[in-house]
Amino acid sequence: MGALIGSAQPREAPTPTIVGLWDRGGTAGTAFLSPETGPGPIVGTVGQDELDTGWRGNYDSPILQPWAAAVVKEKVDKDLAGINMPEPKETCEPLGVPHILQMNGAFEILLTPEVVAILYVRARQARIVHLNVGHPADLEPSYYGHSIGHWEGETLVVDTIGLDDSTPTDVFATPHTEQLRVVERYRLIDDGMTLRTDLMIEDLGAFTTPWKAYVISSEAVDNLFWEFTCQENNRMPDGSIIQMPIDETPDF
Repeated sequence: MGALIGSAQPREAPTPTIVGLWDRGGTAGTAFLSPETGPGPIVGTVGQDELDTGWRGNYDSPILQPWAAAVVKEKVDKDLAGINMPEPKETCEPLGVPHILQMNGAFEILLTPEVVAILYVRARQARIVHLNVGHPADLEPSYYGHSIGHWEGETLVVDTIGLDDSTPTDVFATPHTEQLRVVERYRLIDDGMTLRTDLMIEDLGAFTTPWKAYVISSEAVDNLFWEFTCQENNRMPDGSIIQMPIDETPDF
């Protein structure tokens, strides 16, 4: 993919028009959208509006390494057998990157001269993007990795590495390795009423080639960052309740 950001010199950001509340909509709009050209994301093998059939990914996609295709197929097989495989947003766990971009509902973008904060209503998850700096040399892999960003005109470019392999790439349970690198490009379209985020995903441990996708977010109608507590009465489609995650690690 090459050197996408490096250590850019600090400069004044453009008018922060992407700042504010945005909405990813309902579950039917969850999946990544395919790019106009080139390799794209895993897509569903059933209509994405057929929510009662589950999210079954195309495990024959040429972008998948054999072991990654087997993971996607496992989810499909279990879904067909009536075995539920909840994903992180259903179990109140971190989604990671790029899967967090499939989070439904509202999110807010805040800007300071040093960082961009992206706050998600669901489960109160947050990402911090450090502006105009480079990545540390000794990153410890984590759910959301280390994100750095810069402006290209009115587009915010975000480069994320240092991601651990505990989260899926998407709703189809597509796995990734710690080699994963994600580049996001946030820009306004439709006269500023819509936020488009273009993605470039590279991980030769899980994929045969870099691939692209994009997501669309609309201006939040109620302009309110409301409270959403995932852990309380978190019911699955079959009526079962997912228990609240508990950290068994001692605090001291």
